[in-house]
Amino acid sequence: MRSKSNTDSGLGEPEIQRRRTTRRSAGITGVSLLTDLYSEVKIGFMDDVTLAADIQTLDTDVNTIISRSADTDLSLNISKCEIITDDPAAISDTSVLSHFMKVSKQDMKLIGAPVLKGPSQDAALRH
Repeated sequence: MRSKSNTDSGLGEPEIQRRRTTRRSAGITGVSLLTDLYSEVKIGFMDDVTLAADIQTLDTDVNTIISRSADTDLSLNISKCEIITDDPAAISDTSVLSHFMKVSKQDMKLIGAPVLKGPSQDAALRH
């Protein structure tokens, strides 16, 4: 068994360098995007983004993320997006946030881990 080197991949050195540069640029652009948002809390990890702010600010920031998707090479997967609120009625039907899954504060998770003490955290600790 032998390991595959860059030359075995069929990609020439310029193509490999271009791909590395593109990945690096996308990462820098993603960081730049986070700094341009208005939410009080902005956490980016890999392709996950967590924001915390009032509904109006979140709506503005999510629309900024969507409008800059071509620049950042990141796209929003609405089917995986959540909004954590105890008042889902505060979200306008015309807001992009209205398409997000609604999660109560008691059930919220950050990168898969329950945040607050309660039933969600108890269930996670039992497993």
